[in-house]
Amino acid sequence: MKTQPLVLLSATVVLAIGLVIGTGESQSASKETTQLVPLAYAENWGAARLDDGLREQFLNDPNNMVRLPREDIRKRNNRELGEWLPASGQCDYLGKLMSVMEHYELHHKHEQWQGLLVKRQRCYTRFQ
Repeated sequence: MKTQPLVLLSATVVLAIGLVIGTGESQSASKETTQLVPLAYAENWGAARLDDGLREQFLNDPNNMVRLPREDIRKRNNRELGEWLPASGQCDYLGKLMSVMEHYELHHKHEQWQGLLVKRQRCYTRFQ
């Protein structure tokens, strides 16, 4: 039959489109798992005082992991903590970031903490 190759080609194209749509990611927008609060920032905010066990817990804490596009990770790493927020889900991101910082007590006596509190409060008042 002459239609069999056409049917196979059509099925292959549909499958390929389904895989792209199903993953929701393209090669250019692939995501990586990274720390929500990177260790380099955390050390400036008080992580240097953590004992080895707590430091290891911080590094492997699933609550301190987030999946972001590579480009977002690059943009975030070139700014101070809290200055960059993702294009979508900003309030969730900020809430998780501050939750991790509070859990490990990384916020005490840091001058930028008040600014993060204000941003988080704006999220709560905007969406309630």
